[in-house]
Amino acid sequence: NEELQKQVKEYKEKVTALEVASANTVKEYALKDKLKEAGVVDADYIIYKQGGLDKFTFDKDGKPVGIDDIVKPLKESSPHLFKTEPGADYRPAGGGTPPAKNPFAKDSFNLTEQGKLLRENPAQAQVLAAAAGVTINV
Repeated sequence: NEELQKQVKEYKEKVTALEVASANTVKEYALKDKLKEAGVVDADYIIYKQGGLDKFTFDKDGKPVGIDDIVKPLKESSPHLFKTEPGADYRPAGGGTPPAKNPFAKDSFNLTEQGKLLRENPAQAQVLAAAAGVTINV
């Protein structure tokens, strides 16, 4: 009887520990989701820098509360931790449309492109041909 009571006590302790671990996992994932919604790139790092999961406040349902109060100062002090949208004037090096090659020129001669250009835009084809020193009749 005494041994059974001891085992029951051990099992109760294990169940309690597992329940706490499960609750912490639910809180952690809810917190990570909220941080991702706030634009955080690395939620684990933010949790670590704040001192762990215990330093955050959660409501009775396990959802994080007051994330904006934590995120706002971090956005100012460490903007590299957050996603940024490129501005309207963002032009990456080497990006955009490549310069058009003249299919009539000697260095970029291409019969397929010449035919396509003649079908789609004959006026431009005449201009490019003239620039390359070629005469075409449309």
